[in-house]
Amino acid sequence: MSIVQDATSVPSFTDPNTKEQIQEVFGAKDDTLKSTSIARIIVPAGGFVKAHYHPVCEEVYYILRGKGKMTLDGETKDVGPNSVVGISAKVNHSMTVQEEIEMVVVCSPPWTPECSVFEEYNKDK
Repeated sequence: MSIVQDATSVPSFTDPNTKEQIQEVFGAKDDTLKSTSIARIIVPAGGFVKAHYHPVCEEVYYILRGKGKMTLDGETKDVGPNSVVGISAKVNHSMTVQEEIEMVVVCSPPWTPECSVFEEYNKDK
């Protein structure tokens, strides 16, 4: 199945702790794509992406606007417009936001809540 969709018509939800506003455009809960999910995420200034990893999922963050700091396995880098971050499975990652960030996040296999592990990173996993 293929579809053209207006992303602004997709409902979003806001994480009350991190303030991330998430719109999952295509994901595991629909039949559009089998091996990938894609979401538009807005994180306000002062917000953050909590440290976590995915045992199986790979992710790509494409930053459209804003500024922040992305930490991957303890190494922190500045990110901003046109930054593209490739995140392998099992890589602990987080982000702090200085200027509201809008980004597109692609996951493969499709993201589900069960695929995120929010705990102290364990190098033995």
